[in-house]
Amino acid sequence: MSDNNGKHKKTKAPREFDFERYHERHVAFLLTYLGHEYSGIAYQPDNPNTVEHVLFEALQKIKLCRFEGGCPVGFSRCGRTDRGVSAFGNVIAMHVRSNLTRERDGVEFVRIGKGSAEAPDEAEERAEMDYVHLINRVLPPTVRLRAWSPVPREFSARFSCDARTYRYYFPITDGLDLARMRQASSDLLGDHDFRNFCKMDGSISNFVRTIHNFEISAVGGMGCATIRGNAFLYHQVRCMMAVLFMVGHRDEDPSIIRRLLDIAAVHSKPPYELADDHNLCLWQCDFPPTAGLQWRYSDTTSLAATLRGLVQPAMVKATLLQSMYDDVLAQGGETHPPTSRRKLHIPLLERPPEMDLEGVMGRKARRADAKQKRTALCTD
Repeated sequence: MSDNNGKHKKTKAPREFDFERYHERHVAFLLTYLGHEYSGIAYQPDNPNTVEHVLFEALQKIKLCRFEGGCPVGFSRCGRTDRGVSAFGNVIAMHVRSNLTRERDGVEFVRIGKGSAEAPDEAEERAEMDYVHLINRVLPPTVRLRAWSPVPREFSARFSCDARTYRYYFPITDGLDLARMRQASSDLLGDHDFRNFCKMDGSISNFVRTIHNFEISAVGGMGCATIRGNAFLYHQVRCMMAVLFMVGHRDEDPSIIRRLLDIAAVHSKPPYELADDHNLCLWQCDFPPTAGLQWRYSDTTSLAATLRGLVQPAMVKATLLQSMYDDVLAQGGETHPPTSRRKLHIPLLERPPEMDLEGVMGRKARRADAKQKRTALCTD
């Protein structure tokens, strides 16, 4: 680079951000995202299309936290949602830089300029960064933070949580009996071994989970299942909904739930198609008072405007499709919508079962052994 006199000027390398100049605090965030276009929430080094990849890029851009191993220091998440699944109230936590210069109850609080050594007053608290607004400015509209809370450093978004609530939305199609679905869903309440309602991947051996509430309601022609439990297995909600839809369509008796929960009688899961992932949303994560959460909401006006901007084109698309559908029926001379053609149903308990836990673990061990042998051959 040259100046007006033709002399060469050296360009300075960008100065590395100095986190040592700041204090650090452990903070929890209330996270909302539309997962339809993402490959799940969890960060994957080789996949930029995850919610956490987008979030981490934003955090790095504004230099809000230190990173180790691709993730923010002290990072934890409450719910690991799959590809296509959304969240309204997921919770994450991490160490972030702060304007704070002293501690109270193990969490550093703000002191700007000269002040006493006592707990910060309201004016000092207001001097803290507006984390939600700061991060939302550099996030896409499909990923948003709603609130933040100071938490003790031992807080874990995953292990400190004692209940999670999912909502599953679905159209109430012709012949879908919600009363039968409610009857069957009551058998899911309580402590059960849910191995016949999840994906058997060999990563866990304890399939006992607790369902506290299971409600199925109808609002404006749409159905909504609200499920609250202590924790959920891989694909558990989508598996439960898939079987309940079979009950609602009278392909299965409501007693099928009890029979699938009887592991002694049905040791291996029968194969069936999962309920759609796009309909599922992690709605809320509950924490005990001892977790120390004190949510501080901000940027709500901007969040509402962002969601409204997403709702309107979705409503236009739905109206457009409905108009096309209505015209097709009218041009075809149909007076009533044709009933949807569903595949011939084979009763669940008449289907060849999937591989049980012992089989999955055996296959996993054989693959690990084969990989070890290949590695040994390559090093010889």
